[in-house]
Amino acid sequence: MSLKSDVKDGLYDVLENVKIHRARQAEIAKFKDPKRKSILSDVELSSEQMRAIDKFYVENYGRKIPYTWHRHNLAISGKFDVRFFSGTPVYP
Repeated sequence: MSLKSDVKDGLYDVLENVKIHRARQAEIAKFKDPKRKSILSDVELSSEQMRAIDKFYVENYGRKIPYTWHRHNLAISGKFDVRFFSGTPVYP
C-alpha cells in the first residue's frame, strides 16, 4: 500500500472512533433526563437477568453491554427479554 492510502485509512479510523464516542455520549446523556431517571428508579434487574444479558451479548457480540436499555425496556413493557436491542448501536 502507498503512504497516501495508509494515511487515508488512518483518518477513516480516527473519524469512526470520534463518531462512536459521540454516539455513546449521546446515549448516556439520554438517561440524565428526569423522566428516564424516574423510569429507571422503578426497576432493577436480578443477578440472574444480568448474567443472562452478559452471556447472550458475549456470545453474540463479543463483549458485555450496559444494562440500562434492558432496565428501561423492562420498566416500560414489564417484560424481560435478553435479546432486547435498542434502536441505537451498542458501541464498545
